[in-house]
Amino acid sequence: MGNHALLSPSSSHRWLSCTPSAVLETEFENKSSNAAEEGTAFHALCEHKLKKALRRRSKRPVSAFNTDEMEEHSDGYVEFRKRYTKELKFSICR
Repeated sequence: MGNHALLSPSSSHRWLSCTPSAVLETEFENKSSNAAEEGTAFHALCEHKLKKALRRRSKRPVSAFNTDEMEEHSDGYVEFRKRYTKELKFSICR
C-alpha cells in the first residue's frame, strides 16, 4: 500500500478541526483495515480505467477485492468523469 496523503480527505474531519493533528498523526503507526485496502484497490481500478479511456497506457491492477460490483461502480465512475469533462470543455469554450 502506498503512502497516505498528509491532508487526506478521509481524515479532513480531524485536521479541519485541529490542524496540528495532521502532523501529530505521523508519529503513530499507520494501520490498515480491510475497508481501506478495498478502497485503495477501487481507486487503482478507477485510475486504470480512466487512463484507458484517455488512451493512455496502463496495466490493470490485480486485487483480491475485484468483484462484479466493483467493476460496475468503477465503470459508472469513469462515465461520470467523461460526462463532467465534456460539460467542462463545453462551458469553457463558449
